Amino acid sequence: PLGFDTEHVMVMYAHAPAVTVICPVLTLDGSGWQEAPATLVNTEVEADDLIHICYTSGSTGRPKAVMVRHGAARNLIYSMRVLSDMTSRSRGTWLAAPGYGMVEVECFPLLTAGAEVHIPEPSVVTSPEWLRDWLVSEEITHTLLMKAMCERLWVLDWPAHTALRNVRIAM
Repeated sequence: PLGFDTEHVMVMYAHAPAVTVICPVLTLDGSGWQEAPATLVNTEVEADDLIHICYTSGSTGRPKAVMVRHGAARNLIYSMRVLSDMTSRSRGTWLAAPGYGMVEVECFPLLTAGAEVHIPEPSVVTSPEWLRDWLVSEEITHTLLMKAMCERLWVLDWPAHTALRNVRIAM
């Protein structure tokens, strides 16, 4: 009824009771997700099937579930790749925390282009100077930055040989 793969769903253990009535559950904070499936899933993914559910506070400050569907994610990923001119020679970043829900716009467009995604040590993203130096040393060409960090990076001096040519800004 929710339009997702009924072979299994991956959730945190505390959320398992909410979906076990619909389909089998693999918990992310358990060990089941690390095991190879007993049988391969051979089901075509439809545009309306869920890719995941993320939670946002939006403008209310109260968490709200947002169902992200494959078709919408596919279109967004494709558009980001094309509009940002990502190719297999691009070098991108994954700076957002894994639970933040930005992977569709930060990493997937790069990966679909066959590009590399670089992940810095967590401390690097705490300082505009450290992040600038890391972006330069890793020869990053594409990145996604939160507006506040972007504003801090904008005022720094950058070396002439900077490979960075595409900065997407998340508000």
